[in-house]
Amino acid sequence: MLRKLIPSTLVTSQLQRMTIYPFFIFLFLLTSVFARSWKIGDNGLVRWDNNCHFLGYVMTQRDVLSEDCGKTCISMPFCTHFTHAGRTCYLKRNTDGWRERDEDNNTCGFIPGRSLQPLRK
Repeated sequence: MLRKLIPSTLVTSQLQRMTIYPFFIFLFLLTSVFARSWKIGDNGLVRWDNNCHFLGYVMTQRDVLSEDCGKTCISMPFCTHFTHAGRTCYLKRNTDGWRERDEDNNTCGFIPGRSLQPLRK
């Protein structure tokens, strides 16, 4: 009897919405928790953080201190991103921007305006 009173399309539509909403809430919480808070360096020309790594796209590398890696990237027009690991600064190029990954004891960063890397906080 209840089935005749409530159209099945209405029930299906409500069930789909109930399934979708938790997914969007989870996605929002996930991006909120894992969004990196970039530090500003070299007079505002660099965004950087600790314990991260941009994978791939290495153009060249230099043996410099971690605190000089961003400055080295700035000095090379092709450089959009960098990762400092060990004693090496890896200078990278990816004009699209990409998601960094967490990696202990590394420093990574990018040059705003040279790629589409978001300045998320």
